[in-house]
Amino acid sequence: MPRLSDRMLDSISLQALKSTCTFGLVVLTLAGVYSISPRVVRPRHAYTGDQADEWHITESDTVLAHSRIVLSDCEANPHVLRLDLPYAGATAESVTLEGEPIDFDQVLTGSTQPTGVYLALNRPASALRGELLEVVWSLPLQALQVSPDNYRTELKGLLPIRKYSLNIVVDRGADFEIARHPGLRIFTPFFATRRKPSAASFGTCGLGIRRRRTSSDS
Repeated sequence: MPRLSDRMLDSISLQALKSTCTFGLVVLTLAGVYSISPRVVRPRHAYTGDQADEWHITESDTVLAHSRIVLSDCEANPHVLRLDLPYAGATAESVTLEGEPIDFDQVLTGSTQPTGVYLALNRPASALRGELLEVVWSLPLQALQVSPDNYRTELKGLLPIRKYSLNIVVDRGADFEIARHPGLRIFTPFFATRRKPSAASFGTCGLGIRRRRTSSDS
């Protein structure tokens, strides 16, 4: 008959073996999780889209920009969407989603950094795909002047975009005109399409405007 001490040792050994196996299984499970998770493809951006800008040159020498963004990819479901205005001196005037106003906060990020606009979203990300988001913002035209009759802008979306276009509209009463076609009020200086959405700039281009000429300037 086995001694009590031997039976106790056998019991302890069996419990230790069970504990060791359980611990090993947990370790293997965790190891599997951590070895798999880095391979999961995570979206680089919560939202991307295509953007069409219409910049009005106003009689107060201000750019009043209408940035119309059709949201295309919404893999995540954040409660807040951040948009980056292209210039630190820009001011967000209004934001609408399919024509309905959206509350937003504008955050100044520094004298040389773009201004952040934060929107509170209360809809599932999947419901926003294909929706039209319009941001109206303003900027003094002087901020874009690099020399007399030379106004240039950076071509960049408010969020990562694939398509971008820029239309310039000279409002009635503005002291400007389309340089190459003074009789016209609308000019398209740029449009382009990428293969994939990106937050990178498309570069820069001129607005194609100049101070309105009079007969005495000829």
